[in-house]
Amino acid sequence: MATNFSTKEENEHLAALEQESARLTNAVSHLQRSNAELAEALAESGPDREFEKAIKENTRIVADLQEKIYLLTVEIAGIRGNVELVTPRGAATEADGQWL
Repeated sequence: MATNFSTKEENEHLAALEQESARLTNAVSHLQRSNAELAEALAESGPDREFEKAIKENTRIVADLQEKIYLLTVEIAGIRGNVELVTPRGAATEADGQWL
């Protein structure tokens, strides 16, 4: 949950980021469920161009949303001071002369 910051605006900003992340995560869940249902319908009824097109579009949108969720997660972690939670293991460090 949100950390208490010195200003109301900082708390509201973090809350807004968390809310947007939750909204996008929910959208991803719905799209994945839709794709599963479409795939099941395709398996039962055979090829259907519209279903196949919808699955491809949903898959593209899911990837875009997951990227946005990741970026929000990184921003939230940075605000909270938990960057190590989103830093890949073995990533370059200051000692390597590189910054993330």
